[in-house]
Amino acid sequence: LPSVSIDDRAGAALAIEHLLALGHERICFLNGPADMRQSVQRLAGVRDAIEHWQHLTGSDSVQLSVYNAQAYTAQAGYAATENAVTEARAASNGANPTAVFCANDLLAVGVMSALRGAGISIPNDVSVIGFDDLALISTNLDPRLTTMRLPHWEMAEWLTRELAAGHAAGLPDVTRFPCPLIQRA
Repeated sequence: LPSVSIDDRAGAALAIEHLLALGHERICFLNGPADMRQSVQRLAGVRDAIEHWQHLTGSDSVQLSVYNAQAYTAQAGYAATENAVTEARAASNGANPTAVFCANDLLAVGVMSALRGAGISIPNDVSVIGFDDLALISTNLDPRLTTMRLPHWEMAEWLTRELAAGHAAGLPDVTRFPCPLIQRA
């Protein structure tokens, strides 16, 4: 049967392109468990965007650090950020990331909490982007979370319309929908 999904790879690339356009060159990507399909796709999108940026600018100044959280939870985001901050402070170059892209909004909650606990200001010291646009989270955090929106309504509406019209046989196995960037504070 045909199905719909989000384009994890393109969504992650768009988030990184946004950070690069803001001038960030030291970016941390906090991904979910490494063995999950969406984690693999989002990491590929992150790398695509950086490679494309380097090709366009002729510069290899972008530094990417990647951490895989144990789960897509706020607690896992907090723990991973504590480890990352400790490692960054122990490094001799002292080059902390200026931006953190989180593979979902729950991870971003943990990241923001851990950064604040370490005395790091958001967004003055570090920019944070999530992925999901969970309204209860993204609009209630302080500062409000910039995030990639999952187009659930549009996916359901499109698939329902196509199936009701009898187009099921002509649809591809999976139709992927783009994730728009919702820019907030």
